[in-house]
Amino acid sequence: MTRASDIDQELSHALALSRRLIQSAEYYAQAMRREVASLEENANVTQLDVLRTRGFVFAFAGQDEAARHDLEAVVSQESGRTAKVLNKLAQVLVRIGGKDNLERAAELGEMAGGLAENSDEKWHSLHNVALAKLGLGDDRSATKFAEQALAVRHDVRTNAVLAAAMRTNRESELVSSMVARGLLVDLELDGTTEELRRRLDTIAVSSVEPMA
Repeated sequence: MTRASDIDQELSHALALSRRLIQSAEYYAQAMRREVASLEENANVTQLDVLRTRGFVFAFAGQDEAARHDLEAVVSQESGRTAKVLNKLAQVLVRIGGKDNLERAAELGEMAGGLAENSDEKWHSLHNVALAKLGLGDDRSATKFAEQALAVRHDVRTNAVLAAAMRTNRESELVSSMVARGLLVDLELDGTTEELRRRLDTIAVSSVEPMA
């Protein structure tokens, strides 16, 4: 009976995951079609328009390095620095990861926030900064920006970032307390927090659903 129940549960999870993957693939396909259609309808296409569209299509296709190349070229021009482009580049850099990319993502996110023309762009900018700060280990800043993002728009993705930041911050404070009380040595503290950070980075980045 237990064995059959386990199989049913595994099947349910597998089907749910499959549906989610299909929905995600359909979202990305539609998003790419919208970008290409917008370019085709533009009567005065510029090289910057082509780079922007290609960069977004690469990003939606998960080709992050190629997306970064094109989108960095776009934001190098003043006319290309819109909140939407800055947010997309920040999102790509968060997915690529690494200290330099995360710092750049946080910078771009804050820049996008200052240029946001609607609540979606504002939320996306704050969410990206929160995610980048979480990856950098700055849990207090991650918490602050996640809370600001949630004040603009309630979103389960930002809730996940906030929960991760608050959990890590509490655990880091607990470990620091244990070191102060002589229950752990500094080497153990470094190893514990570094391993925790690696796990949370993976969780945070993988928790992000498709974003326009």
